[in-house]
Amino acid sequence: MKHLGWHFLPDDRRLRWNHKGKPLGPGSVRTTSAAPILCEQGLHWSANIRDALIYAPGSYVCRVEAWGNTVIGDDKGSSQTRRILWSFDAEMVLWAFLCDVAEEALNVANVTDERSWAAISLRRDWLAGKDVSPDQWDAANAAAWDAAWDAAWDASSAAASAAARVAANAAAWVAANAAAWDASSAAARDAQNTLLESMIWAEARRLNIADGKEQGE
Repeated sequence: MKHLGWHFLPDDRRLRWNHKGKPLGPGSVRTTSAAPILCEQGLHWSANIRDALIYAPGSYVCRVEAWGNTVIGDDKGSSQTRRILWSFDAEMVLWAFLCDVAEEALNVANVTDERSWAAISLRRDWLAGKDVSPDQWDAANAAAWDAAWDAAWDASSAAASAAARVAANAAAWVAANAAAWDASSAAARDAQNTLLESMIWAEARRLNIADGKEQGE
């Protein structure tokens, strides 16, 4: 039985335990004779892309299929063989996802502090291709940090403000994971997974690397 799922690679596209190995890409197949053990050995993958993001070491997203001896846990599986169907550097998609999730969190928590919103706005400007200076990033980060600190009296406001703060200074995969991590309900996590998956699929189609035949399988 083959399992379809998601996996993130480091930005150099090499396996974390084999940094001297060949960079992986579409069609790459890796096989191990070792019996799979979650978090210890085997080729890992997640059925939900939001779960895969939790374990991401970088922004390079892969649509994968896995087979052979397989064990499946709550948020990931480990198999003896894994093949990359398609892949791309999802940095820009992850930043956009962060902005969407952080804005939603600020709205839900009724955070009106402009310092939090400004950090996201600056990232949106950067995504749109505008030049942003190091001084602007530093100022936005410092202001958003102060906003998150001031909101610490309220857990939901603090979490939302923290998600906004990472828009100014974190790596894309770290930022996206930070924004998603504080989802308080299964429904919110499912919504985030649906949003991120749709954004990844849209970009894959724009890049003409996925035809959508197996989306929604």
